[in-house]
Amino acid sequence: MNDFRRGPGLIPTIAAAIALALTLSAAKWQFDRAAYKASLQADYEARQAAPAWRLQDGVGDVDALRFRRVEANGEFLPEHGIYLDNRVREGVAGYEVIMPLRLAASGRLVLVNRGWVARGARRADVPAVHTPPGDVVLTGTVVVPREEVFELSATTVEGRIWQNLVLSRYRASTGLDVADFVIRQDSVGGDGLLRSWTQPSYGIDTHRTYAVQWLIFASLIVFFYVYYGFIRAKPQTGSGPQG
Repeated sequence: MNDFRRGPGLIPTIAAAIALALTLSAAKWQFDRAAYKASLQADYEARQAAPAWRLQDGVGDVDALRFRRVEANGEFLPEHGIYLDNRVREGVAGYEVIMPLRLAASGRLVLVNRGWVARGARRADVPAVHTPPGDVVLTGTVVVPREEVFELSATTVEGRIWQNLVLSRYRASTGLDVADFVIRQDSVGGDGLLRSWTQPSYGIDTHRTYAVQWLIFASLIVFFYVYYGFIRAKPQTGSGPQG
């Protein structure tokens, strides 16, 4: 008697269909995220390539300035400077120096991340940083600090040493009405500070890799469904013993 089967049953078919739909949806989501991140990177690169925007009478719209290179003219207020702790460069612990700049044209206050300096022998001894007196002209990139950040401990401020820069915290601590962004300085200042800033990583290749993995899973589902449901289950030809 022929061993005839009509292919996979209903339950394996439903299970395969659900698994295939889930893997394809996951792949599409990863491709969509990659495309979105690619658009963010393209926007960042376009803003960086544009001519530096001059901050004059006001500070402008934050969203329009985000990641733009700007030029600012004003005077530093070193008495309100702070040091961001646990900033490491090439294995060396140090600080990033944050200082307000009073714009010459409007008097508005903008925080400037002037750069990195190595930590001294004792953490409590903040290193002396030269601040040029009078008006300065600097260039840098506009970044917007996040209001919610991970804190290593409940003690977020120890004198001039801070864990993170939170603008609302800075305003409350100093009483200064600073703008809603920070200029990450990249121009030479003659102050010995290191300004080798890391460019943002958007993880585009990671999303694409995950998408390809999900497509491979989807292909395996189809392969095993066809192989075990049809190829191995095909009818056996030939006749049995005759009597």
